[in-house]
Amino acid sequence: LKEKDIIKIFPTQKPQCTTRLVLKAPKTETSNRTVWLPKTVAELLVQYKKDQQELKEFLGSAYNDYNLVIALDNGNPVESRIVRDRFQKLCEENDYEIVVFHSLRHLSTGYKLKMTNGDVKSVQGDTGLTDSDMALLGLLKSLSPEMKEQLLKQTLQK
Repeated sequence: LKEKDIIKIFPTQKPQCTTRLVLKAPKTETSNRTVWLPKTVAELLVQYKKDQQELKEFLGSAYNDYNLVIALDNGNPVESRIVRDRFQKLCEENDYEIVVFHSLRHLSTGYKLKMTNGDVKSVQGDTGLTDSDMALLGLLKSLSPEMKEQLLKQTLQK
């Protein structure tokens, strides 16, 4: 890891810990993307920011303010294992299919494909894949049967 790629090295949470969380810069310029959020998610983020501000005011100097969008109640960064474990618990408690958190990226892209009537090129940038054929192959398993049929028809018409 090059020094120029490091945005922040967070302090250890316990004196005996030797590992540190590191916030890294995106790998490439194309890694910076504008992602569409449903209104409900945007509203939840606005409320979360208000709640976070109340916590900052209540805790004062005990709040570790790293200017993070998502943080623990004390301001510390959320480790990936915490996100993974909480997501799995949410799936189990609500009888959802157990999937890895990363797969949600493809699910949201599948919805965008549906909203654009299968226009792979128009949503390709959101996936981070550089080749539209690879994007299509990677997304096929998350599409509904109707969407797969529509994409097949469009492909055959070309």
